[in-house]
Amino acid sequence: MDLTGEEERAASGEMGEALAAAYRVLLAVGELLGARRLIRVSSAHLSGVNYANIGDPGLEFLERFSASAKVSVPTTVNPCGADLYDPPGHVPRGFLEKQLAIRDAYLRMGCAESFTCAPYELESLQPPGSHVSWAESSAAIFANSELGLITNRESGISALASAIAGRTPEGGMHLAENRAPRYALRVDGAALKDGGLSYLDYQLIAYYAASRTSADVMALVGIERPPRSVVKLMAAAVGAAGPSSMFVFSDSPPRDSEVESLSRDDLVNLRREMSGSGSMEVSSAMAILGCPFYGADELSTVAAAIEGRRSSPRLFVQTSRAVELSAPRAAAAIGRSGATLLRCACYPLSPADEWLNASVVYTDSMKAVHYMRKRGVNAYLRSAAEILKGFTS
Repeated sequence: MDLTGEEERAASGEMGEALAAAYRVLLAVGELLGARRLIRVSSAHLSGVNYANIGDPGLEFLERFSASAKVSVPTTVNPCGADLYDPPGHVPRGFLEKQLAIRDAYLRMGCAESFTCAPYELESLQPPGSHVSWAESSAAIFANSELGLITNRESGISALASAIAGRTPEGGMHLAENRAPRYALRVDGAALKDGGLSYLDYQLIAYYAASRTSADVMALVGIERPPRSVVKLMAAAVGAAGPSSMFVFSDSPPRDSEVESLSRDDLVNLRREMSGSGSMEVSSAMAILGCPFYGADELSTVAAAIEGRRSSPRLFVQTSRAVELSAPRAAAAIGRSGATLLRCACYPLSPADEWLNASVVYTDSMKAVHYMRKRGVNAYLRSAAEILKGFTS
């Protein structure tokens, strides 16, 4: 790649080993992408935070690297594996201690104390057209599809390298020619009958499409663009199911795209597979809402729905500490009801079902269902309304 004088000095080690290591990562990624140069990014978002995911090897790396590495652009980080602000009693002490050490390593590098999978719910969002380097798949896809930001689906290491160097290779989604759909899923009109699509159906459609293609950008044809909160859930479903980095809504299949169809029967069968049948078995179950993390509006909606009711402590509502502070009444109402407000913690990727000896987990997030089932958990997709009804009295 063509490097500037400053970039060459940084890559050679003249400006410190941590920065040189970041450049080695970026140059290797750039070679894979066929990039000709590096471009500046205005922010980074890092994954590799949950101890359940990175384990001791990840913790040891972060402790070594954070001794000298510093981020050079505004940098947010993904959720932890447990709530570190008010740790529930069911979380093992050893897990908490190692999660705290991971948190401290990221803070030493200058990352914001964000710990969220939804950095777009924070106030400091870059304007549309900005090049960023985001690692959390749901956030990167949402950034490209809804926010007008430009990012590849970064790995935890490549996003960390970008955070330190303030740059990313100019390849992949950073090039306009790569942001055109190459795959289209046409939703059969019959699938839209019976009262239209629920927000769970939108997730299922996105999940199905992403599981069928390796295209960077896909088009969903024949369905209206839903509200932002639903697009957020769809982005998470896409990230779980396949490698796509962006999706668009279209009235007709884009030119030069591979086209497939989703019939009413396909959608019905997918609903049955992911949602199960019959009523919820609540006695030995747990429920998770807020995957991706709730924003202030979503938190307020849940608070209003359970006002005056008593909730099970096994109903977990996930959000960031920043959102909790921006919606204190809603957060307090959820806590008063008896539900458990999780701050900066991702339970779908943590062994919370084991900690609580839960036989089944209900959630309204297709991403959560996907990853929990990969861990062997009996997880089912149900609406927030049904979950709240089942876990409150």
